[in-house]
Amino acid sequence: MKKEWSNSGLKRMKKEWSKIVLLCGLVASVLVGLLFSEDAATVIANTSELLFCILSSIESYLQKQKVWAVLWLAIIPISMC
Repeated sequence: MKKEWSNSGLKRMKKEWSKIVLLCGLVASVLVGLLFSEDAATVIANTSELLFCILSSIESYLQKQKVWAVLWLAIIPISMC
């Protein structure tokens, strides 16, 4: 019974960290986009694409599909070009 509690706490902690990582990635992409003075539409498009890749990677990691998680992270630099 105690082991179930610790696994539940671990899952909750992973979800909280994934939200923090997602928020940091989102803020960083907006700031970098605005720093290089791109127009707002381009910044929004790049941010939404980055958000999708990060969310997919986190979801794959939480579902214990680590290969897909790595592949989603590998797509980020390719899609930003």
